[in-house]
Order: sequence, then structure tokens, then C-alpha cells
Amino acid sequence: MTKNTKQLHQFNTQLCRDILKSTTYSTKNSLSKDSGLSVATCFNILTELLASNEVLELSLDASSGGRPARRFCYNKDYASALSLYIRKEGTDISVFTLITNSIGEEAIQHVYSEPSLNIESFDKILCSVINDNPSLMSIAISIPGIIKNNIIIDCDIPSLNGYPIKSFIEEKYNIKTVIDNDVNIVITGYYRHLIDKNPESLCFLYFPKNGLPGMGIIVNGKIIKGFTNSSGEIKHTVTNSDSTDLLTIQAKPNLFATYIVELIQSISSIINPEYMIFSGLSFTDSIIYAINQKITKHTLNQYFPKLIFEDDIHDSLIIGLKHLNQINIKSIHGGQTL
Repeated sequence: MTKNTKQLHQFNTQLCRDILKSTTYSTKNSLSKDSGLSVATCFNILTELLASNEVLELSLDASSGGRPARRFCYNKDYASALSLYIRKEGTDISVFTLITNSIGEEAIQHVYSEPSLNIESFDKILCSVINDNPSLMSIAISIPGIIKNNIIIDCDIPSLNGYPIKSFIEEKYNIKTVIDNDVNIVITGYYRHLIDKNPESLCFLYFPKNGLPGMGIIVNGKIIKGFTNSSGEIKHTVTNSDSTDLLTIQAKPNLFATYIVELIQSISSIINPEYMIFSGLSFTDSIIYAINQKITKHTLNQYFPKLIFEDDIHDSLIIGLKHLNQINIKSIHGGQTL
């Protein structure tokens, strides 16, 4: 695809940013070697980033006889990003916030308990975090509900249904925001965790306490959201178990294990994922044992994926949110890919 001069400059600048963020320091020559760009191009980019305070100049490099080289490092305090997730477990509602600096280092985190969360109490939390962090450039938010046309629908917290939180934040605070369903962000994070294994496809199924489950799907490295952004709503999946009352099923260990195996069979016959990850307080050691026993005896188990049981979704949520913020910030910079 042909790129014009401006797009090429944005691409080269982003390439230099990424290298600077990954190293302790760079010189124009080392940056040229690492990026494949000319020394002159690297020096011009460094000059621009230095002028905007995005890059800092360190003391001169130790000389081995010639003129000492100028050294540059990325300014980790140039900007910050907010990773925020809303979570409901049983009747407990919490809002978790994490501030990261320009190179992704985690700085400040808080957990807010909100028994009756609504848009007003959510905005109060957000306003406080933004006021305390004036360098915020990007916000990534996880919601336990479907996001369609940036509107929250079918949320586990009904008081948030119908709100265009993304446009609300961007208009009020002028900070670019990305918002998505919790299991889509969880599977993004877990995919990053497995990326060294180059997984072809995976599904992440989350069963909140006394709540209805959701599933994130990745095939060929891409999240599958469906035509109406409602793929993965496994609460609507029909199995041989009495799936009309999933809360009752989760309370009965043997029935729940049977339901999970039926669900694995159904998903495997349609998506055939390489990995299937389960998380939720219902997955006790005895439940996991019962599931594995039933799978061993299943006539179609040769088609089943590798099963992984995660204690909690927090780590994957954070990895996913931080990744979304990285993409968001690159788009703010006009980052291009060739």
C-alpha cells in the first residue's frame, strides 16, 4: 500500500518511539542500526521528539578517543494511560483503576467499592483519577456488558445500560477512550500471555459469581465479535442440561461439570479452538476434577481443545487494557503500519 510523505514520517517516528521505549538509551547511530533508517532521518526524528519533551537527552556517552555521542532516552513521564475495569461478583461491584507511564510501567492503582454504581458515581471516580493525573493521554475501559455502537447494552450492572460512556468521556475530558466487553479484553490479555506459543485460536469463558457467563473468541489472532457484537453470549447456548437456569446449574457440582463438558463439545464443533480457558469462583478443584473425568470418558474428546483453568481474570484484564492503551496512543500519534 502506497504511503504519502506524512504517513511515512509518522511510521518512522513511531518505529523510533518503540525502539526508544525498549532501550535504556540510544544514540542516533544505534537508533539508525536498530531501525534500519538513515542516521540523518533518526537525528531529525530525535530533534522533533526532544523539542516536544517526549525524549530526553542524557549526559554524553563515554568517549573512546573521538567526539562523545549524544544519548537519548524516552521520557517515561511524558504521558500516562488509565486502565479501568468495572466488575461484578455476586452483589459486589468494584471499579479498578491503574495508571501506567509512557513506557508501560505501573504507577498508581486503586480499587473502589461501589454497591450501587451508576453513571454519576462512575464519573465521580473518573474525575478524581483524571484530576490526579493531568498527563493522561489514553483511557481503556472494560465493561461487563455488550458494547454496540459505543452504547452499553445488556450490562451486568443495569444502571449503566444505554449510556454512551466513550463519547461522554471524550467530550467532557477530551481524552481519547476505548471501551469493550470484559471477556474480549480478557482474551486479548490472555492471548498476549500465550503469544510465544503462537496460538491459532482460543476461547476464554468467564463465569462470575451468581452471574451469567460470557466468552471471548480469538481466531487467527483476531477477536470475533459477531454482527451485533454479541458473539460469546453463551448464556443463550442450548445444551442437554437445563440451561434455562444457569445460576441453579452452577450451584450443583455434578450438573455444572456436565454442562461445561456439553459446552466444550458445542464450541469445539463450531470453532474447534486450540485452547479453552475457564475462570470463575465456581471452578473449584473438585469441579475441575469432575470435568476432566467426564472428558476422559467422552467419545469425542479427541476433538476437544487444551483446557486451562485460571483462578482469576484480573491479570488478563490488565494486560488486555494496557495493550488497548498502547494501540490507542499509537493512533493518537498517527502511527501507521506499512
